[in-house]
Amino acid sequence: MNPITEFLHDTADTMIDNYVEVSNDRYKVTLGFAGEGYYGEYDDEDPEDEPLLRATLYEKEDSETGYEDVAASICTLESACISLWQGKRIANKIFDIFMHENTDQSAEYRFSYAVNQETE
Repeated sequence: MNPITEFLHDTADTMIDNYVEVSNDRYKVTLGFAGEGYYGEYDDEDPEDEPLLRATLYEKEDSETGYEDVAASICTLESACISLWQGKRIANKIFDIFMHENTDQSAEYRFSYAVNQETE
């Protein structure tokens, strides 16, 4: 594990061991570490690998069943070695872009666009 990753992994307020979510009455976006790295599964023995964040979009089908996965889930290529508040900021930006993007497009398209805009 590289020194920065090791330091941040041992810090409770990083995105390594946490996830954040932003929601309204219809959609929910989550952002967290799902075990992915640059080359597939994150390898802490590889000094060039880094834990990456995954963004997932859920849509509420009805008020009784809660949120259902919309099958929109994207590895952001954004490092999970960031602070929790930075993760919250990214999740909020993704959610804002998603909600204000052209609603004539599918939710999956808008979500993909939002993630790419925020994590370029």
